[in-house]
Amino acid sequence: MPQLTDLQRKVIVIFKSEHPTWGLGRCAEVLPNFFSEITRNQFSLVASRMKDDGEEKAMVRKRGSGTSRKFDSPVKQSVQRLALTPESSPTRGHHSQRQIAAQLNISKGTVFNILKESSLKCYRRIKCHGLTDRHKQQREIKAMAMVNRFEEDEKWKNIWFSDESSFMLRAPINRQNERIYREVNVKTDIDEKDLLVEIDRQQPSIMCYGAVSWYGKTELRFIEGWAPDQDHLPPSRRKKKTVNQTVYRDEMCPLMFSDINLMMDKHWTWQQDGAKAHTANETIDWLRRNTPDLILPSEWPSKSPDLNVMDFCIWSLLLSHLQSVRSEIRSLEMLKEVLSNAWNDISIETIRSAISGWIPRLRRCVSAHGGYFEYLQ
Repeated sequence: MPQLTDLQRKVIVIFKSEHPTWGLGRCAEVLPNFFSEITRNQFSLVASRMKDDGEEKAMVRKRGSGTSRKFDSPVKQSVQRLALTPESSPTRGHHSQRQIAAQLNISKGTVFNILKESSLKCYRRIKCHGLTDRHKQQREIKAMAMVNRFEEDEKWKNIWFSDESSFMLRAPINRQNERIYREVNVKTDIDEKDLLVEIDRQQPSIMCYGAVSWYGKTELRFIEGWAPDQDHLPPSRRKKKTVNQTVYRDEMCPLMFSDINLMMDKHWTWQQDGAKAHTANETIDWLRRNTPDLILPSEWPSKSPDLNVMDFCIWSLLLSHLQSVRSEIRSLEMLKEVLSNAWNDISIETIRSAISGWIPRLRRCVSAHGGYFEYLQ
């Protein structure tokens, strides 16, 4: 934003002297071409200085305003050193501007100006799933196979994407604070191990499951109750029911398939990830008998939440809603109610928008040779 000229300042002072109640909009009605180059903030600053310091001082630029800043070389180097995260750091953390200012005993504004002058841009770190070279190779091959199998005649519309997910009572990581500084112009130039943050979901939570397709969604259900042979133990020592092959095959799938058969005929495909409960031999044999079509474990790319609509869209929507009302949730029953309501509020248009992007995602995965591709968007 260019600085105001002395002429512009004088005209503002004259107008405000003659018409104290006028704002920029009213002045622009009188001299539209002149005031079109003045912002509301600039107009307000001159008017405020006129009130505080008088008309004469308001007509000239305040001393030091808009002048280039000079920073001592040692201070500048210290700020840069603290802002740049060492690649060898085991925690891969970083210093915030406030922390740098406190450590060097300078103002936060000085830190901001030094970083800006140094061309250091701040980028938010991204959580990701772990991938080995073997995973990447298999993802590339299987993603291309999925494209060849389902792209023709829009067969992907018949796929039911399924998954389970855990949701915690306590607040998740605040991504706003997960940032790093790098001297690059675009996020894609940053090393993956510095930009991406792997997460661990093995925490106390409530487990829910469901499935979506182009034609609708199943009911959202929860894994409840105690593990088998726990009734004789006191509640404090009982273990909660988990998703094993028996629970998945005998309880979860029949309920979801019942919902699906109410919406579609027998021409649909079942998708699931590579969890052990899904890929057990008895489970696969049962699914072969009870589904019209099945994406086998050997066909679905492992370690690929970025390719499952439930993972890259649906669960994210629920989590986003959960974060907005997190402080209101006091119990697991309240958490279940909030999740169920958020699930029911997901529109068919939202689901179809996500599913229509599935084939393009597969292609981006292939282009990235099975590696991370979401952060390249």
